[in-house]
Amino acid sequence: MAPGKKTGGRQRGSKNKRTLALEAEAAAAVAADGNPRAVPALTAILKHYLDKVAAEKAKPDGGDEAVISAALMEARITAAALAPYQFPRLSAVAVGAVTKMTVQVVGGIPARKKSAIAPPTQIEPPRVTDPASRSLSSAVPKECVSRVD
Repeated sequence: MAPGKKTGGRQRGSKNKRTLALEAEAAAAVAADGNPRAVPALTAILKHYLDKVAAEKAKPDGGDEAVISAALMEARITAAALAPYQFPRLSAVAVGAVTKMTVQVVGGIPARKKSAIAPPTQIEPPRVTDPASRSLSSAVPKECVSRVD
């Protein structure tokens, strides 16, 4: 055995039985054209409703507006469900982009006055002139107070 080197056993990066089984299951779930199962089903549903609209509009009288409207509504819902499978969601954040911001102060920063901040003054507590107002119950409205005797 070479010192510090692996000479036998499992090769680094090789897949175990569970991973191979999961990959085989995923490959079976993918359709022959490379799309997952949801995409062909949603595409077929969308095509059905759009064909229904086209057939209704092809009628001599122009078709029933309620049927056309309902089919277009279903097609819209199906297209919204299908969109995440066909197009990636765009992000507003650029990954790895570095933005350099330069701030230029025109006219300079004004000089700071040493007396700009006044010394703290002592605040006196409010004086109570009416002795009846010292109780808590007089500060609370009578509708909010209930007495238990």
